[in-house]
Amino acid sequence: IKSLTLKDKAVKKDKFILSEQKNYLQQKGIDFAGLSDSEITNLLSNSTYYFKLTTYRKNYLINAEGKYEGLSLKQLQDLATIDMYLRFIIIQMTLEIEHSLKTKVISEITQDSNEDGYTIIEEFNDYLSKSHLEIEANKKKKREKWVASNTEIPYYLKEKTYTAIEEKIMARNSNITDYSYDLYQKRSSNPAIWVLIELMSYGQLGSFLEFYTKKKKRGYKEFKRASKFIKNTKKMSNAAAHNRPIIYDLCTASSIEGKLPIEMRQYLEHIDIEEGVSNEILRNIKLFDFLTILLLHDVYIFSYRMKEIRKEDLNKLITRCYKNKDIYNMSNITNQQFKNIFEILIKVVDHYGK
Repeated sequence: IKSLTLKDKAVKKDKFILSEQKNYLQQKGIDFAGLSDSEITNLLSNSTYYFKLTTYRKNYLINAEGKYEGLSLKQLQDLATIDMYLRFIIIQMTLEIEHSLKTKVISEITQDSNEDGYTIIEEFNDYLSKSHLEIEANKKKKREKWVASNTEIPYYLKEKTYTAIEEKIMARNSNITDYSYDLYQKRSSNPAIWVLIELMSYGQLGSFLEFYTKKKKRGYKEFKRASKFIKNTKKMSNAAAHNRPIIYDLCTASSIEGKLPIEMRQYLEHIDIEEGVSNEILRNIKLFDFLTILLLHDVYIFSYRMKEIRKEDLNKLITRCYKNKDIYNMSNITNQQFKNIFEILIKVVDHYGK
């Protein structure tokens, strides 16, 4: 039986043992300069793992021979470290955004003489159930096409019944080992809105703020930017919280549809960014999602000291990005895109908090 080549194994997505990982990286043109064999072994065995480290290669071009241009293992290692620092900052900032938004919306509800803390839950359920019906109607049309083609209906198209928001939130905290079980015990029957907001996930908070602004509740104008951009921050927050790579495809990420939202244009209007560059680069979904985190943090965090600390963290991230700049070949086209994104990021971080 003929043994498989590394290329065959890669196509089949077979497992590579450590020696095969090293050989395949070299076959793909990835330079090992500056790292000893023992350092490479330690990198792939203890510091990180092959699958995660190699995701960052997507920021580089492949030549006609199927090899990466101007890419070294040290660059992949450096990008992985930078990404780790970025994830830490994202987690901190989005946690602070979530806390601040929950505090502010509960304050508005508390001060509203027309709210009793319970009727608003009924209104929120009406809002969510209508949205649920629209989603199910669209899924039904797609299911009919699947049935017509005699193929099994995928799980995401299967019919779902609507569950009231209070039931969904409280049920998630019904296990005696859950940290919020005490709240469940005392408040599971007819919980007030402030209980639900306390227990809401980040995504559920986003849905609630959308409802709150659309229904023009007390102080709703203050939440317009949050209701518009919180979904973008959620995507990046989820990736960071689950330790998934973020900048691995920074140069090939998709773009947001249409023009840059006016709220973002207003936020960036005092930053000196070339118009041609900004129209292209700022619509990069990864950069845009990170900018929404900076925007919401800047708008909804009222503690000067907290903002000061985060700005220090952001500046440390920028400094860390520069640390090994000499190992990068900026003549590479894809790296040039990376450089453009990075230069915009520096200007935005400098603008943050002003």
